[in-house]
Amino acid sequence: MQFKDERDRAVGEERMAHGNAHEDDAIATLLHYRPTLKLRECVLTSVAGGSARSLFHGSQDAAGVDGSGRRVSVEGKCPYGNREPKAYDGVKDYYVPQMCLHMAVEESEYCFFVSWGPATTRIWTVRHNPLLWQRLEEYIFNLMSFSDASLRPQWVLAAAAQIREDCRRVAAASKELAGSPFVSCYAARTPVAAATATAATVAAAGAADSMRDE
Repeated sequence: MQFKDERDRAVGEERMAHGNAHEDDAIATLLHYRPTLKLRECVLTSVAGGSARSLFHGSQDAAGVDGSGRRVSVEGKCPYGNREPKAYDGVKDYYVPQMCLHMAVEESEYCFFVSWGPATTRIWTVRHNPLLWQRLEEYIFNLMSFSDASLRPQWVLAAAAQIREDCRRVAAASKELAGSPFVSCYAARTPVAAATATAATVAAAGAADSMRDE
């Protein structure tokens, strides 16, 4: 990750630390409200590109099967924008390529996009889109072929614009789970305990922000 300056670095590292600290909480929340899921922790896995000229690596937060036996992937996000930890209000299109890779690696039918916050968590399902994955694979290969940005032909840039629009459509078509937003769970605590701890967590974050702004 690149940073503009030391302040930017500090904020970026703070966000990453927050995400790493609560990844398990995002998975715990998903499993609490969808107990029929059978998930496993994932390590780095690979998938050969459809053109047989590329190899992609992915490390998703979890994968497994749902209650109907369908293969699923899980991508958990713990937003910390402006030092305000709270769930996203929708699936972000810039995470769609990441989920496409996860689903290609696992041959999943869909991916759970879990956006965790200290108080509430929102969960969506994003369907696998083989055509979009094919376009992404081709685009990534072309980027590697033209590593010098000044030499990239116009058709590569046009492909990027089309992919971004496709990602927006996939994000917009995602389905939020019935009952979402949910009371957030913590990996070592129950939803009730998490709920009672939330007010103190949010108040502390607000106090810290006030001190930084003074």
